[in-house]
Amino acid sequence: MDARIAASSIDSKHTDALCLLLTRIHRSTSKRIEAGARMILDAILLTIADIFLDAKEKHPVAIFPQMRIASGDGVLVKNTVNQFEVWLTGNVDYGVCTYKHEANRAKILESSLDDLMVYTGNRIMLVEAKRDKEMLTDCLPEATGLAIALSEVTGCVFNLFAFDVSDYHVPSDNSVRYCLSDGTKWMFQYTRDAEGNRISYEGPLLTIGQPPVGEDSKKDVRRIVGLLYHWVCLAPNAEL
Repeated sequence: MDARIAASSIDSKHTDALCLLLTRIHRSTSKRIEAGARMILDAILLTIADIFLDAKEKHPVAIFPQMRIASGDGVLVKNTVNQFEVWLTGNVDYGVCTYKHEANRAKILESSLDDLMVYTGNRIMLVEAKRDKEMLTDCLPEATGLAIALSEVTGCVFNLFAFDVSDYHVPSDNSVRYCLSDGTKWMFQYTRDAEGNRISYEGPLLTIGQPPVGEDSKKDVRRIVGLLYHWVCLAPNAEL
């Protein structure tokens, strides 16, 4: 994956500007609660959106804070082996996707999940923000449940995978990709169909230094931005 990032067309002006903004956030913002992490994620996701607009294809990005995946009783998920059932519901901190025609921007940004699927299919990346010093592995069940709910809403039954930056697994077209982050630590996963079985693999933990000064920290920022960029653009986009 490092080779993919190095060969990408991401302009350093975006990551350099992001490093400066992250430095300001770290200097002045408490990350004791989840909202502090969201300020960092806001900056990074907006940078991803800018990068997409600079890319050759110029696909605009739609970001959906507090995206509702399932309401009411939620989505019923059943284990076919032991018949265990669970209802999954809730909001995800961010849903992120691309679309092709800027003329549809207002309509897409106002869409509910049901309406959004008309334009994107099962091609929405989920991002969960967590407070500083919270163990991301402890948050995997909640995030996985949200990914399962999205997958069920869109008609997929999947296996859960994570990727290693040294051994990159490309998700299938109908996969649900998601990540967890407190702004400093990052963990990426994705889901896909696999004979109706759901298997969870824990991914590697990536970090960004606080604040992102010095070449090593800047390299960390470029890596995270590169991973998120490829994570979003892996999925084909529906013709709108």
